Amino acid sequence: MDNRHINKLSWAYSTQHYWTMSPSGFAEANNIAFEWYQSSAGNLTNGWYVAGLYGARPVINLKSDVKISGGIGTSNDPFIIDTNK
Repeated sequence: MDNRHINKLSWAYSTQHYWTMSPSGFAEANNIAFEWYQSSAGNLTNGWYVAGLYGARPVINLKSDVKISGGIGTSNDPFIIDTNK
């Protein structure tokens, strides 16, 4: 996943440091994990170790035909996924 170009419409396109469900790597000697970093040029690279200011950014990937049936995507009114096919 290192140094691949990310589509600007992708969830991964951001100039912020963030966690995904899979860390970019681990440093066992220090018992820490590293996050992915999305550069402004569109490269996804190994980032900083996760602590303090850097937190989780939960992400799920859905098929393109999945419909949102309600909600606005906030913690008080989360999206509702239509599971009826």
